[in-house]
Amino acid sequence: MRFLKKRILSLDNKAQQEIAGFVIIVVLVIVALMIFVVISLKQTPTEIKSDAASNALAGVLSYTSECSVNPPYSESVRDVVKDCYENQKCNNLNLMACSYLNQTLAEMLPDLLINPQVSGTIKAYELRIDWVNGEDETDIQNKLRMSRGVCNQSSAIVTSADELVDVTDGTLDVKLRICSEV
Repeated sequence: MRFLKKRILSLDNKAQQEIAGFVIIVVLVIVALMIFVVISLKQTPTEIKSDAASNALAGVLSYTSECSVNPPYSESVRDVVKDCYENQKCNNLNLMACSYLNQTLAEMLPDLLINPQVSGTIKAYELRIDWVNGEDETDIQNKLRMSRGVCNQSSAIVTSADELVDVTDGTLDVKLRICSEV
């Protein structure tokens, strides 16, 4: 009888160990799935280099502005970006180049990008101008940021383009990000 009790206790102990092992495996699988779901929901949409975004950015930078640092010559928006960085003044308008650049881009970008007749599914955009140190490329300073709309990360395609504008002590990286609904 004593032997039978030991054997039953031994079987119960093994069953408890197997159940505990199974529970641990199930808990680990659930935790791994939860981590995967959280990471996939937090990811920002993948950014795709796009000809459409490149064309839009090139068009904006090539636009002939009303600003003239050296009258009577008008400058492109690309030149006004440089003038803004160098704290120049649009002499014909009696405005600082940065003020004029902000006004011009604030009028131009929504008409170009958010207009449903022109752009269709574009819901948001961001234009950034960052100065990158010529000697230390990790030294980056934001000079201008304009955005409009909200990018729904779960159902969006983000396209982007950037152009570099050389200045005396580095480079200005002009980047346009466009968020479109799928």
